[in-house]
Amino acid sequence: MRITDANQHFCGPEPKFDDTTLSKMDMIVSLNWYAANKSNLDAITYAEKYFKAVLKTELDSKSVIPTFGFLCRMITNGAVLSEKDLIWFNNQITELQKSTIKIVPPPEQKQKNVQEKIKDKSDTCIAELEGTFDDFVTSKFNTSNIIPYNIMKSFDIKVAKDIIIHFKNKRAEFAEILTTNDPQLIEGYNNFTKIQIRKIINFIDLILSDASRIGTEVISNRKPRTKKATPVDQLLKVQYCSEYPELNIKSIEPKSIIGSNQVWLYNIKYRKLILLNAQDGTGFSIKGTTIYNIDEQTSIQKIVKPEVVLGVLKATKVGLRNIMTNIRTTASLVTGRLNTDTIILKALK
Repeated sequence: MRITDANQHFCGPEPKFDDTTLSKMDMIVSLNWYAANKSNLDAITYAEKYFKAVLKTELDSKSVIPTFGFLCRMITNGAVLSEKDLIWFNNQITELQKSTIKIVPPPEQKQKNVQEKIKDKSDTCIAELEGTFDDFVTSKFNTSNIIPYNIMKSFDIKVAKDIIIHFKNKRAEFAEILTTNDPQLIEGYNNFTKIQIRKIINFIDLILSDASRIGTEVISNRKPRTKKATPVDQLLKVQYCSEYPELNIKSIEPKSIIGSNQVWLYNIKYRKLILLNAQDGTGFSIKGTTIYNIDEQTSIQKIVKPEVVLGVLKATKVGLRNIMTNIRTTASLVTGRLNTDTIILKALK
């Protein structure tokens, strides 16, 4: 075995301690071991670790004597000092604490929520706009180089409510000066003429206008919420007449109505031919027993003879345009409701 530390070879390993109070001889032997095997720098390190772990303070290492540092190590390793030695040890701590700094853990940073972040941004922007307002006044009311909108956009303002409230209150103060009879208020603003106050109000109106513009842009740029499509199976729980043997006609599938722009129906009970036109390009939808998105201005129904119904089935898209016009019976409003008396004749995209 190669010897790397001659002192420890002859003095033995670092002393170990139990719960028994150290005698005077134990204290001398232990301190002699540390003095022979450890340096003053080791003693300082022991004291620093003791202060940080036990007393929660930073230690001024310049004032540490080696004996104190070694005792810190011994106590950390389980040594129990006698009453006399403990008094000396505590006196040393008292002296050292006069030049120590208590370790204060940094305050836990609370994560700000969205509303708090918006408020901080608005407050900073308001302060910038107030600075711009001061520049406006000192420049003898020149607005040529002042664009409040650009200032708000530079702060990425998306909600301008706080800005609007702040400058509405400011505007009210100046507007009151033009009509007030309060001598104190008049005296407080006597450095401005009425013409200058009107210029100030106009400038504040510019800020308010640009703040409102910010909110309008956010709303207009917001992506429309995607409407969740209802499964076709849920939409098609409808009642209708699947076939009418008297005219030898059959109904098309109700799902053909969904998304189509024009639908032809025939009520076999009242012999009514029904024309439904969609209100916009999204076409019809069905919920329950009702067809939705009907243009009530162009959708009509008329009582017809059976041959007219057969004519609808045979007609092309172009041929359907004049069918209702050529029927001389009185037209009436449609409801868009389906029932067991309704044949679905055609559905056009």
